[in-house]
Amino acid sequence: MFAVSLFVCLFVFYISVKSWVGLNKLSVDRQWVWSDGSREISMPWKAGQPDYPETAFCCKSSGGELYDFDCKKSWEEALEHCRSQHSDLACLPTSLHLFQANNKTADMQTDGVWTGLRFLAGSWFWVSGESLGNLVQLPECPASPLYCGSRNLAAKSWESRDCETKLNFVCY
Repeated sequence: MFAVSLFVCLFVFYISVKSWVGLNKLSVDRQWVWSDGSREISMPWKAGQPDYPETAFCCKSSGGELYDFDCKKSWEEALEHCRSQHSDLACLPTSLHLFQANNKTADMQTDGVWTGLRFLAGSWFWVSGESLGNLVQLPECPASPLYCGSRNLAAKSWESRDCETKLNFVCY
């Protein structure tokens, strides 16, 4: 744990560009934890940070200091973010994928999360190109502008939503 903390401190101190770090508040008790679930110890927060104790759930590094921010994005922003991290928005074509995603998203701050579902040219598809499968039940022709697919966490159901809505998201 000390080695990880030392690495993060050195990384945050020496990097001068904005970077994502694995610090978040997605734990049940809303405490800052690392992506592996271990607790955050004293870190080099920017003066006055964290400044959104109730609404910020993610952490970035900028100029050697940490700051918190609200990690909700539109569907397009979420897709761009995932792809910039060499992954994609989560595509959940099988019940195993869906089960794993339900476990990982149980403590998200929004009622739904963006997935890799998109409606275009008259049909729904996964952005990864995988087969849609029979798990997804969405309107055959959603009303404009409800062309992006999210997973409703409480109802454990699929929803078509306005792509500009700001939601949490899952990269996979």
